[in-house]
Amino acid sequence: MSFALPIIFAALVIWLCWQRVLKHKHRLEALPKQDRRLVELMQMGEAAMKNWDANAQKEIIKSIGELGTGASVPFIADWLSTKSLSNSWSDLLEGIVEGAKHAEPEWKDGVFRVLEHGLADPLTPNLFRGWPFVSWPSAMMAVDPERALKIFADRKLLMLGTPGFSATVTAINESLSDVPADIAARWLPDEMPDLSEHAIGEQYLLMLQAHAEHDLPEAKRRLWELVNSGGHFEAEAARLLLKTEGLPDPAWTLDSRVQEIGLDKVRPAERTVWTVANWFTFPIATSGFDRFIVGYEADHLHEVIAALNEIGAHVTADCLLEWAGIFGAEWPADQYDRETIIDERGLKTGEHWNTICARMQNLENVTLLNLLYELRHADQFERQ
Repeated sequence: MSFALPIIFAALVIWLCWQRVLKHKHRLEALPKQDRRLVELMQMGEAAMKNWDANAQKEIIKSIGELGTGASVPFIADWLSTKSLSNSWSDLLEGIVEGAKHAEPEWKDGVFRVLEHGLADPLTPNLFRGWPFVSWPSAMMAVDPERALKIFADRKLLMLGTPGFSATVTAINESLSDVPADIAARWLPDEMPDLSEHAIGEQYLLMLQAHAEHDLPEAKRRLWELVNSGGHFEAEAARLLLKTEGLPDPAWTLDSRVQEIGLDKVRPAERTVWTVANWFTFPIATSGFDRFIVGYEADHLHEVIAALNEIGAHVTADCLLEWAGIFGAEWPADQYDRETIIDERGLKTGEHWNTICARMQNLENVTLLNLLYELRHADQFERQ
């Protein structure tokens, strides 16, 4: 029976969609020529529903949202007011975000009113769904950011810890819209909140990211406060500080510069940060320590150790140096030689690394130290 339930539910949703098309069929026939694209999409949707083609239906719903014409507003309103279709709302909202870029004023006003009404209804489901879905606030910011921000404030969605706060502030950040001065002047808490609850910490970071567009010095001050707090959000705060300073991300943006001009031509601090990120933290995070050892990055082990010491990760550097002794007195600087030695001797490189780390204890947060090193040597980096 449990296997049959999803099938029954899917059938019900498709039947409801079919009813929506039939309800508006008389409207389709009366549309002027310039709105024939809407007619075509609804006819395609009718065919997709008859054929139980869920993927085609998703694309058609999204395309209707993208039209941006006044004639499509009744269909959007009907769809977004039917709670039984809420699982397909994100497809329509995704289209609305795109459609808002070229939409008619009539469409913008009509669609925004629909979204505003849904936001005000406490029974509206899926308002604040996160990635990869499009949230209700994201669609509102795309259609009319000024009106959206006022409504968010009136409905107290910009208060730390309230339901919907994360989705709302994420929408603001993604839209690149400034928080109005009258809102920004009073929305930050007087002091750094208790960050023992992870969700509050994430929300506070989102708030500071948005606040940087209004009052950059205050946002920076609070981000440094987070960095120095010794809590769980030090690295995230440091990344935001890099962004506010226009400094490159160590693993991606800085790597593009290295690929463009060559590692030997970058400045010393750039090389240090790039080495730690691209020859140590990133490969280990993505592939694990055992793969790191037989990868080309470990060919440069001694430079990695020197870079770790340079950023202040002395315990990690000592662990790596001691661990390298598993291969003997001389480090095999070729990845194929290391792989051969590991196979011939039956070395347990990962286990050996874990044993040394456990004995050393208190390994540093290398990612954080690398970010802080870049911030301290900002004058040696190309700003974005």
